[in-house]
Amino acid sequence: LEDGRPFIVMELLEGESLYDRMARVRIIDAPTTVRIIGQVAKGLMKAHGAGIVHRDLKPENIHLCPGEDGEEIAKILDFGLAKFYSPVEVDEKTARLTREGAVFGTPAYMSPEQFRATGRARSDQFSFCVALYEALYGERPFVGRTVRTLADAVTRGQVPPAPASTHVPSWIRKVILRGLRRKPDERWPSMEALLAALERDPRVRWWQAAGATIALALVAGGRARLGQTLYVPMPAGDIEVEVTAPVFYDAAGARLND
Repeated sequence: LEDGRPFIVMELLEGESLYDRMARVRIIDAPTTVRIIGQVAKGLMKAHGAGIVHRDLKPENIHLCPGEDGEEIAKILDFGLAKFYSPVEVDEKTARLTREGAVFGTPAYMSPEQFRATGRARSDQFSFCVALYEALYGERPFVGRTVRTLADAVTRGQVPPAPASTHVPSWIRKVILRGLRRKPDERWPSMEALLAALERDPRVRWWQAAGATIALALVAGGRARLGQTLYVPMPAGDIEVEVTAPVFYDAAGARLND
């Protein structure tokens, strides 16, 4: 300022936090969650690449801003830690507050190693997967009435079975559960690997292969020609297929038709 006092200019964010979104709708559908959380993963990838570990990733620190094209933009907030002194009883509010001292982070989202006062990039991955689990299932994978019982649940790594009414694909659950493993070395090797797994929907690959088969069948039946681009309606969404001649190889791997 003119009198010499320093000031900070910060971005004014519109929208709402992921926590506010979950409080409003409780469960977010899988495609939307994966799209939002995928942006968060890319942000963590940048931070980890710069040698920065967030240590306090949680839905309150993920802000959803409206983009110019109508798509939401997820931003990671609060790379600094606020102080919190542990109460005897942990309710929903205090479980979400940040602790500092012997440990760093928010108890409800902390990894086993954070409860032991250590942390690394894969600790962020654990917190990321807790938030992802909560957005998809409407509940966290680990609960406890006190910090101690919560820490015990986390260190045991016993995630309850998926609710019978869930619509979360089993392959997404497997991706999350690997990120929630007790030992950091058993989790995904990086956020890049985790994000790749989330974006690698096996159903899409299956339908793409099926769509290509249908396209070739249309060529054989005289209803399409080689080089033509077809839009094949499939249950997982319309698939764009460019019809090309199949390539055949012999047992040694040599191409038979050039």
